[in-house]
Amino acid sequence: MMNEDKSIEIHGPQVVAPSKIMIQPLTDSCDKIHLRKEHICLGISPFNSLFSEEYLVELVRHCVLSFKTFHIFLPDEPTIFTLQALGYSEDESRKKMRKQINWLRNKISKALSANDVNPEANLILDWSQLSKNKIYLNELGKVRCLFDQDSQFRAVCMEGSRWVLQNKLPESEVTETKLLTAAHYLMAELPLFAKTNEILGIESSLFCYHQSIELLEMLYSHRLSYLPSAGQGFGKIISASKELKTDEVELSCAQ
Repeated sequence: MMNEDKSIEIHGPQVVAPSKIMIQPLTDSCDKIHLRKEHICLGISPFNSLFSEEYLVELVRHCVLSFKTFHIFLPDEPTIFTLQALGYSEDESRKKMRKQINWLRNKISKALSANDVNPEANLILDWSQLSKNKIYLNELGKVRCLFDQDSQFRAVCMEGSRWVLQNKLPESEVTETKLLTAAHYLMAELPLFAKTNEILGIESSLFCYHQSIELLEMLYSHRLSYLPSAGQGFGKIISASKELKTDEVELSCAQ
């Protein structure tokens, strides 16, 4: 269980600047989770130019002002699958991932400090945390079994993989093999989309990202064999200072 952070004071006495972030819950049930304001988990995408230090400061500010606690999900190891789907070798993918993740960690640390949050408060959910969490690993195992055995679930995940590769490859270069490789990235995220609250040992959590896809809509309308927990919701992030439409990919920063 990852509930060791409950006793940690994650922010200082006050944050003066108002939040420029709004959250759009995906469904009515997600809205109920949102209204609890217990916990938010922010999804961060490596190699996405949206996640500037300025934007991360805005996101953290919203968390501090609007929720009791929060975490930031940083998909470090799963990003290797995306890079391999783009044609990089495993060694190249690992090298690029590490450089990009270190760069992002530094920006996240600065964003936390800018909001009087202790950067050492263990608020980042990465593979070093998740790979030791029995509930996460159990859910990941369920997702992988469904991918292998449930044709509808597999098809939806494969379409989601196309979204993962969107703007990274020309459509003509997206093959079945590349989609299968990229699907491992999406499958690693799914337990967080559906069960963050159980993984962290808390009553409710809202997972938030700046985009939604059909897989999430099907997940939260209970049209998949994999179901979210009763205390889990999803919200789309809307920023007053940015127009958040698509992922702009920047692989050059990890060269």
